[in-house]
Amino acid sequence: MKRKIIALLFLLMGCTFLNAAPYSEKIKELLVRLDSLIAQKNTFAMLKEAKIAQLHKLRKDVRTLEERYWLNKNLYDEYCVYNADSAMNYVAGNLDIVYKQNDKYRQMEWKIKKSFLLAATGLLKEAQDELDGVSGGSLPKELLVDYYGQMLYLYSHFNQYTGSEMGTLHEHYAQLERVYKDSLNMVLTPEDPLFLWYKGQVVQGTDSMYVFKERLQKGILNSAFDTRRDAMNAYVLACFYRESDEQENYLTYLIYSAMADVRISNKDIASLEELAGVLFSLGDIDHAYVYMSYCLQNALAYRNRVRVVGISAVQDTIHQIYQERNQRQEARLRMYLVLVSVLSLISLFAFLYICLLYTSPSPRDMRRS
Repeated sequence: MKRKIIALLFLLMGCTFLNAAPYSEKIKELLVRLDSLIAQKNTFAMLKEAKIAQLHKLRKDVRTLEERYWLNKNLYDEYCVYNADSAMNYVAGNLDIVYKQNDKYRQMEWKIKKSFLLAATGLLKEAQDELDGVSGGSLPKELLVDYYGQMLYLYSHFNQYTGSEMGTLHEHYAQLERVYKDSLNMVLTPEDPLFLWYKGQVVQGTDSMYVFKERLQKGILNSAFDTRRDAMNAYVLACFYRESDEQENYLTYLIYSAMADVRISNKDIASLEELAGVLFSLGDIDHAYVYMSYCLQNALAYRNRVRVVGISAVQDTIHQIYQERNQRQEARLRMYLVLVSVLSLISLFAFLYICLLYTSPSPRDMRRS
């Protein structure tokens, strides 16, 4: 009985907290859907592993270097944001192949991919070194978007991780980020598979953002949010809404981006990390704690050194407040239990008194006897 009372009190306090969260019904519903997807994370991982296992089975049929190259490429695509170490193995394998073939184009293509993995795992200096000797002027036109996109990715990470407190160094990286945005904008075409993602980054924070927002909205209007590209496009649209202080839409597309990342088992999941921070600032400690813990687990699995440090620092703060909040709730619960116990005793004594009053013989009955 005592356990049932405790559970009921926790439920009532939990419902009170959730109802106090400053969300619309739409956001609450989307968060429930996101929670459901995170609860299925092992299922999504099993699906990913099954797809990878099917590709591994093809190895026995490989006869030529070219066939091995394409199998390595398919495995890299699957591992890219799922397991950085395995993805790097296939980068190394294909670099070995293209050097044997003396294929300069493919050599540069895979050096760009290697730089991405190094940057994604926090090895920014190594990612920069990997592209030494490669410049936009030496690249074929088909690789310019990939190259400038990677340089933008790299220096945006340098800019992010140095922080404004680094002063001159931070501004140096911010300037390089702007340079590569301009370079990317000059070579980007609507036919590029990542056009919406790259163009969104280029115009973010400019007057052109408001015009491009409509195109981006149309581009993901019928999205199932189950691919990496969906996650990227939804994230950049969320950033647009953040810039224009439209919190409802900002949260909506941040959640959509996180949904897509969870479905594809993306372990370099920036959207959910940002969402956790926003929810924490809004007072939703429970969601913030769960989401940040999920991001930390993924960062550890992906071996993203910089992200692990950043998430750990934020999670420590969230965890401390989470624990303090729970301690306060437990203190209130103990107070409620004491109050319930006292009321129960009073009720029991009152019941016994009434029973005694009605069962005891009256003085008149005693005289008659």
